[in-house]
Formats: sequence, structure tokens, C-alpha cells
Amino acid sequence: MNLKSIYLTDTYKAYLAGAEIESAFVSLNEKVEPGQHVMVFQNSPATDLLVTVPADQEAKSIGVEGVITQVNRVTDMKSGRVEQRIRLKKA
Repeated sequence: MNLKSIYLTDTYKAYLAGAEIESAFVSLNEKVEPGQHVMVFQNSPATDLLVTVPADQEAKSIGVEGVITQVNRVTDMKSGRVEQRIRLKKA
């Protein structure tokens, strides 16, 4: 199974604690829908580099499966740019 990757920064700890979070943006070119499973990572340098991760930092670089609960299209009033914002929680 090939899951889409979602990277979180400020809300990752709340996500790990089981909270449903709303802070992930997905490209409009990507089709996402409620009920879809995704792999969630903390957005950190460790996820971008091919390096060994210390044991105490593994939770930050190992993906934790989640499920999308809601998808909204949001228009930025200043720029007019449309974004796809999702709510998700741990699976």
C-alpha cells in the first residue's frame, strides 16, 4: 500500500497524543478524501536527510499512520490563492 505523506510542524505532538488536528495543506493537484489513510511525519531535517536517527528522536522521523476526516478548500482573501486544507487523526 502506497500512502500519501503529510508533514506536520506545530501540531505533530497533539497528533501523536490522539487529537484530531487541522493544519495540513495538500496540493490541489492531489486527490484526497475523507476516510483516506495517510502517513504522517514531523516536518524536521531528519525526514529530509538519509541519516541514522537517534533512538530518542525516532518518533519525529518515523511515519505514524493517520486518516483524513475532512477536506476543505480555503481561499486566501489577500492573494486569492485556493488551498486544500485537511483535518486528520491517528488511525
